[in-house]
Amino acid sequence: MICRLRRNISLLLLIVCTSLSLYTQTTPAKMTVCESCLKTNVTYLADDKLRGRGSATADELSAAEYIAGIFKKLGLEPAGKNDFIIPVSIERGKFASAPKLKLMSGGKEIVWTHGVEMLTPRLTQAEIKGKLVRAKAEVDAAAKIPDGSIVLIPTPIPNEMARPVLSAFFRSKAAAVIINATKSYLDHWDQLAKRPAELPIKIAGEADTQYRVPMIAVKPTAIGALESVPDGTEVTISGTVSEEKQETRNVVGILHGSDPVLKNEYIMFSAHMDHLGVCGTAKDNICNGADDDASGTATVLELARLFTSGDRPKRSVVFTTYGSEELGLIGSRGFAAKPPIPLADIVADIEFEQTGLPESKIGGKGFWMTGSSFSDLSELLRQHGSQLTEDPYPGNPFFRQSDNFSLAAKGVVAHTMSGAAEFPDYHKPGDEAQRLDYAFMARSLQSVLPGLEWLVNTDVKPKYLPGKNPAQQP
Repeated sequence: MICRLRRNISLLLLIVCTSLSLYTQTTPAKMTVCESCLKTNVTYLADDKLRGRGSATADELSAAEYIAGIFKKLGLEPAGKNDFIIPVSIERGKFASAPKLKLMSGGKEIVWTHGVEMLTPRLTQAEIKGKLVRAKAEVDAAAKIPDGSIVLIPTPIPNEMARPVLSAFFRSKAAAVIINATKSYLDHWDQLAKRPAELPIKIAGEADTQYRVPMIAVKPTAIGALESVPDGTEVTISGTVSEEKQETRNVVGILHGSDPVLKNEYIMFSAHMDHLGVCGTAKDNICNGADDDASGTATVLELARLFTSGDRPKRSVVFTTYGSEELGLIGSRGFAAKPPIPLADIVADIEFEQTGLPESKIGGKGFWMTGSSFSDLSELLRQHGSQLTEDPYPGNPFFRQSDNFSLAAKGVVAHTMSGAAEFPDYHKPGDEAQRLDYAFMARSLQSVLPGLEWLVNTDVKPKYLPGKNPAQQP
């Protein structure tokens, strides 16, 4: 396709036109990853014009429409009712006033406010009450917590232990956990302080579920006030709540398989297309989300281009981009609650998140897979040519933190492929398109492609190892 542009046409139209032209180019018999295609799509999605693709916003919808246009151009079929974009209705409870934490100490009342002494990004209800119980910053300590207690972890949690420790307490039976604010909270304090605290989001079609335990991150300068407070002291966290209805969306395209039997089985490649939107008051106040997760979305778009460029795979392939991951895996939970295809027919889902920068823990060699020890999928892919490493993070903390977990919790074999799990510009305005390593991105995707080609053409079904199926775990 030849794009003829007048000089006064905006940069936005130039990017769209250039992007669509990439999808009409012929591809050699051997599938070769297109580095410029990856860069073009990241550049569009992470451009300031999309204002950071805020969850459940018009900017997220603009990203969805862009992706749907590419799916249509590639000849995919929509999974929704004659549309690639599938809406997900949600109800969000927000605190109209900043929640306060109150307790008595030595005859005096301690009062902390969200955004001042503490951060309470999400609570489970408008009022939480419980007895104070101290705990150590250890993964095993979470299992010993009395039901409904307010846990206090007063000592700083080492940065390398923050994710496994917090993940364990997220899944405990506590009512809330008070922590000495970790580096992640402190680095984003101003940004989080300006956001209203929220209640769990209700998703259409999703049954009531056990929401993760809320974290109360307290400034190191304030948490010392709890040193002399005895265990058993009653703690109350509360505020006034208002409700609002919103809509996010998923984009789902299907390449139907060529085999009369295997076409009824689906391999899914997914990513989340949203990010944080406008996220601060500085001159550069847009969290562009280039690596998180325009890179993963661009990876899915490139896989769609590759698999539609040659012989049709034997199995059907589903390409999905989720909305509102940043609000708590909302789009993927909506997909799992009202699946456009039966979950039982999804043989495997591979999520792609933060694929644009190398992971230093594995020497920057390429992609790795979260929770790779939970199923045989990673090993099967490696046996058939994919270059993957084991999950380099002790305790597999990221397995539950990407959209793959929404399907894994339903029993689908679902993992995430990633590059750098942590990088300096994470959730900051500096996560911009020009900072990604597109050569690494293309090389890494090429290195896993043989196993993905095998997966969409085989009758082998990956499975969880005994005792590792998330659907059978608390």
